[in-house]
Amino acid sequence: MFVGWKGDVVIEDTTCVQTDVLHSSLQELRDILSRANLTNRSESTFAGTFRAALDIPRVRTLIEWEVPKVTDLSQVLDLRHEGEVSAIRLDLLAGVGNLKKLVVAGLMLRGVIKERIPLAGVNTLTDAGNMNTGFALKYYCAKYGFRGHYIMSRLFPRDMVAMLQDAIFHVEQAPANDNLGVEEEFYRYLHKRVRDVEFRRNKHCLWHAKYGGDVLYPLGREVAQTLDTVPDYLVVSVGAGSTLTCLTAIKAHFEENLGISPKIVVVEHNQSPIFAKFLPTSSPTPLPAQIRENKCMSSFSPVAFRKPPTKRTPHFVIGPHYEKPNPLLSDRVIGQVDHVQQYTDREWMMMSHYLECQGTGIGNSSAAHVAVSAYLASKGYKVLTVIMEPMRSYYTSRCC
Repeated sequence: MFVGWKGDVVIEDTTCVQTDVLHSSLQELRDILSRANLTNRSESTFAGTFRAALDIPRVRTLIEWEVPKVTDLSQVLDLRHEGEVSAIRLDLLAGVGNLKKLVVAGLMLRGVIKERIPLAGVNTLTDAGNMNTGFALKYYCAKYGFRGHYIMSRLFPRDMVAMLQDAIFHVEQAPANDNLGVEEEFYRYLHKRVRDVEFRRNKHCLWHAKYGGDVLYPLGREVAQTLDTVPDYLVVSVGAGSTLTCLTAIKAHFEENLGISPKIVVVEHNQSPIFAKFLPTSSPTPLPAQIRENKCMSSFSPVAFRKPPTKRTPHFVIGPHYEKPNPLLSDRVIGQVDHVQQYTDREWMMMSHYLECQGTGIGNSSAAHVAVSAYLASKGYKVLTVIMEPMRSYYTSRCC
């Protein structure tokens, strides 16, 4: 049975945590795909194989693949007779409540298609990233009976790491490497770890930074089919790039079916200009007057929000990258971006406070999405954005 951790070494036997769960659900998934001749496919045919697998209702049930709701926020934002803002509500997904749930679900399906899981002796799932990916990975470890080994930046404070780590889900923080960027530091460390034969002997690595876009692209197609109107703008921030890839699928849907091409706007903090270095960019703009002048804003205070944990993190908007794009994000996806809209801490904090007053508490990058979307809608445009997660305690100074 599982005993515990000693440093980076797992003290355990090789049995799975919940063998009955793993056998009854993940192996059922493998059997379904095998009968449908949807396993052991090459990379060149993976996209078609993946879509074919999602066409099987039982597969969707087993991985909990669901098309998220799209909510009209126009009334909440008091847009009156201006434009419209709608949001893909990834914060409402059952069980996890963040954008990475469907990424990890898709990567689990990818692992079965590739016949990497379930395998005898493989009892641990591993990956690297931020809090949302950690929550999603931990959820699917519990669902399928795996242990988890998750690598994070050393810059995450211990109180945040403690929210993920427990007896069967280990969080390892990458050691310092000042020659690398904040994100590259821990992804490089993951790569080093999984190349170690002893480390990987009982592990399957999901590699969400590399394959997340591949599994989320079909979701964009499904979301597009639920939309009643064609948005003028699609608004998102960029971390690993899976959500951006999802929005390119929405754009492609309308281009192919209606000949209309919504513009993709990447939202970036003004202290982390990444896409702004090579794409048309607008400086931060104030929130619409009806937001700034709402009576609830009299109680707004930036002090209520948590500060960056170290000098190497210029701000505390978790998720988007700080220094450079994910190097695994394809040029094809980046080429779909039309414009960059910058924001400051004050914009996302004010929007976060405003929405919380309206009963919709959301994370900081999501608040930035809505802030930029409200600005575009005030110019008369129809905007579709993404709410990635609810408000978490670690975003505020109240948690510390």
